[in-house]
Amino acid sequence: MINNLFTYFIRSNVLIVCLYLCCKIFLAVGKKRQKLSFYKVCSALSLLIIFPLDLTTLIPHQAVTADVVQNIYVQKYIFTETQHIPAVKKIMPFLVAVWCIGVAFNSFVCIYKYLALKRFVDRWATKNGVYKCGNKSLKVKKCPGISSPMLMGVFAPVIILPDNIAADNYDVVCMHEKFHYLNHDIFIRIVMQVVCIINWFDPLAYKLSRSMNLLSEIACDEKVVKEMNDTEKYNYCGMLINRCENGKQDTAFSACLYSQKEKVKTRINEITAKKKKSYANIIILVAITLSTLILCSFVDINIDDELSSTHTFNNGEMVTKEPVFVNEGQKITIKIELDLSSDYSDKDGEYIELGYYQDGTEHRIFCDKTAGNEINFTANKDGDHTFYLKNYSAYKITLSEFDVNVQ
Repeated sequence: MINNLFTYFIRSNVLIVCLYLCCKIFLAVGKKRQKLSFYKVCSALSLLIIFPLDLTTLIPHQAVTADVVQNIYVQKYIFTETQHIPAVKKIMPFLVAVWCIGVAFNSFVCIYKYLALKRFVDRWATKNGVYKCGNKSLKVKKCPGISSPMLMGVFAPVIILPDNIAADNYDVVCMHEKFHYLNHDIFIRIVMQVVCIINWFDPLAYKLSRSMNLLSEIACDEKVVKEMNDTEKYNYCGMLINRCENGKQDTAFSACLYSQKEKVKTRINEITAKKKKSYANIIILVAITLSTLILCSFVDINIDDELSSTHTFNNGEMVTKEPVFVNEGQKITIKIELDLSSDYSDKDGEYIELGYYQDGTEHRIFCDKTAGNEINFTANKDGDHTFYLKNYSAYKITLSEFDVNVQ
């Protein structure tokens, strides 16, 4: 489980870094009318943060045949337990618990904020007609205490307007919210909120969410001002400036027209910009994005090898413990934990041989095909005992525990 969790976080965070850098670069170099297309691409790729691709399953795995197995030589490995491993193994459940608490807390805060805003709107909002949006009509409501127009709701979105909105701004504001609806921005914001909740410990997740929100606003602005003349564009920018002073009520289930001053400045620059920018930057950006996505999809973290006492060895290979001095007659308890679930051998089944070396002589204790054993052994002679395990199965075996306790 920890293996899969760490692999998931590595893949997700690589995608977060990739998309965040792409958003920042594209905002700087992207051509003006390409923002909507890029926003849609990023929105689709953001789903991969929650559901990362694993292309390693597409790589064919070749089974080891019997004639190949016969030619594998026996190789010795020293299997030792370092002092830091038990501490790490103990702290991992604690870290997972902290992550779960963080996920639960952030989920609660997100849902609480939305429900609080919804209760406020349901109580104080008054109907103000409908706004035509293609084949669908969006309800429009005015609500006192709301400083920013927003599209609110998942299955039945409603345009919420401040009660003091100017009449000459009504149409352009509703048009902006209409494009939020057509671009499915509420769904995208929910996805980004889930990304932030799962990766609550990663500051870049929040930065990516803010960048995606900014891109969504710019994409809607482009649609709104597309047919405007310069005077109308400047009036639209003036409306953004006047309203941004009043703050915002922004949740994962709403899409707001106004935002922070820095973002409003960026939006105004995009609206008034006339300079055409090169396609070369876009091509390079797409190439970097695709390369990063492919590379991160092959990430597979074997956390067991680093954070626990596991070791993998193939057919014909051997794992040994450090020599242990034992007096004649002393009892020794040997505990072995193996994972043979994916290993298959010939008709004789899966076999592991346990034994020890003493004075250069090999002594076999047992040869069995079970995945877990606790063996009691009595020393016949004083001296160093080097205990070993040999793999006689057809494939690799994962050894999670190999303990030797002298009583």
